[in-house]
Amino acid sequence: MLGGCILFTLGGWFMRHDVRPDRVFMAYSAIAFFGLGIVVSLLSIMLRPLRLPWAVIREDRLEVLVPFRFRYQTFRFDDIGQFYNAGNQIYAIYPQEKNDRPTGLLSNMLNDLPEICNRLNERLKLYQQSHE
Repeated sequence: MLGGCILFTLGGWFMRHDVRPDRVFMAYSAIAFFGLGIVVSLLSIMLRPLRLPWAVIREDRLEVLVPFRFRYQTFRFDDIGQFYNAGNQIYAIYPQEKNDRPTGLLSNMLNDLPEICNRLNERLKLYQQSHE
């Protein structure tokens, strides 16, 4: 993926001096899109040797890796009412008294999101039952 993104970014770089405005727009679009692909590829390559998991489910919390900071953001089960999977992301729903919007936690960087969402809800129920 990294090699392809580099090639398409370079193609856009050389195409940006064209006379036709539609090709110039296409060149800058390619630079932006495939440049972002280079960043994502490099992050993926950097995380592989570190062997940092994208998410860690603990007894009382969920820790999600923030890729650009290489640190985990903690979501406590005390604050969360439920997890749900919509499209290619897992969201946390907060109870009504919190009055917060759902927060996206995990995205399509993980495989089998519905199963992960079910495990999170099971762990959340176990935690809530043990603290009643």
